[in-house]
Amino acid sequence: MGKEGRMAGLADEVGLVLTGGGARGAYESGVLTYLHERVAPAVGVERLFDLYAGTSAGALNACAMAAGADAPAEMARHLQAYWRSIHLGRIFNFGMREVAQLPELFFGRGRRMARRWLDMGPPLRHAPHPPVAGVFDTQPLAQDMARLVPWEALQGHLQGGLVKGVALCVTELCTSKSVVFHQMAPGHAFAGYANQGREARAVRLGAAHALASSAIPFLFPAVQVDGICYVDGALRQNTPLNPVLRMGARKVVIVGLSRDAASRHRSARMGCRLNPMPGSLFLLGRTVNALSEGTLDYELSRLEMINSLLRSGCARYGDEFSELFNRAASPFRAASFREVQTLTLRPSVSLDRLAFEAVQEAPGEVRMPGAPGRLVGAMLRSEAVLDSGLASFLLFTPTFVDKCMDLGYQDAQRQHHALVAFFQAPAAGQG
Repeated sequence: MGKEGRMAGLADEVGLVLTGGGARGAYESGVLTYLHERVAPAVGVERLFDLYAGTSAGALNACAMAAGADAPAEMARHLQAYWRSIHLGRIFNFGMREVAQLPELFFGRGRRMARRWLDMGPPLRHAPHPPVAGVFDTQPLAQDMARLVPWEALQGHLQGGLVKGVALCVTELCTSKSVVFHQMAPGHAFAGYANQGREARAVRLGAAHALASSAIPFLFPAVQVDGICYVDGALRQNTPLNPVLRMGARKVVIVGLSRDAASRHRSARMGCRLNPMPGSLFLLGRTVNALSEGTLDYELSRLEMINSLLRSGCARYGDEFSELFNRAASPFRAASFREVQTLTLRPSVSLDRLAFEAVQEAPGEVRMPGAPGRLVGAMLRSEAVLDSGLASFLLFTPTFVDKCMDLGYQDAQRQHHALVAFFQAPAAGQG
């Protein structure tokens, strides 16, 4: 890949990791806008990243930024404009048709419907069943993704090497396996997995792969790709740090959607105390949070452990220690270990708290048409949903989105000097 848009001497193989979180993904848009409008000019470049990895809402944001890699500041503004245009009806529908389908959602379609599905012939015969349903119809989001991301431009950037690789995390529904859909530029490779619980699949990336990554089980319908049902990658790999390393990143910026562990635990315990008689919605909210929040801290601590081992070993035994270390690990791991620098941006204020404030300030934004829509609005305004954190995943409303984007911009601004120094410093092994 050439140095177009990059300063001579600036480290290559810089990755961007965007985590999942439904409507919380608006926070990432604020961070990305600051990075490309303020940090990139201060560093002296236009393009900051070579590699992109995302899960759920992060997958949608990552695809958009990779597709706009030739003009990233413009794409960041375009992405922000999209988030600002969001309202509940633009993401999903919930009307009488969805109410009528609730029995099917809970109990399935039965063997008779399954036989009818299998008899439909190509191109459906290779699928064991139709896509697993969800409470909400996400067709509006699917239509938006087809328009928001210039998919042909993404293909051009990958083929031309402007983008070295893109990876999106999903969960294969039938096997519960964590799958990484990826596409690499010519001359670059994704280091596969030896672990049977994870699989890397090379594909020509499109809207279906990004939508599959964001299909929250039960709430959103599964997305079928080549006859296989996939749901939200957050179930198994909400922080796609591992995929961006397997694409070759030496420096990584990670945008998380939750606060540090200690702050999260304090907030969660307060939510439990406020709900002495919690119901199923509260349990669902806590479950979604448990799946999405724990992986970032673990991945960062594991990466720092590897960095420390490599630094200490090379300091004690010389540079050949890294080769010996990887040779010993090769039977258990398909990729090589190397020292990687990271910088993490996280919300300075709980996004659950912002969701609570948004509902109090603009309760009308939570209303949807018809009796079923009123039921959804009442659910999102309920104490159980707000205190459990579930509301912040589903609150696709202008007020909440604005609060998240503004916070993302401000949090990145607070780390301006650290970000500039991070991008200007050579990667380990390159300086």
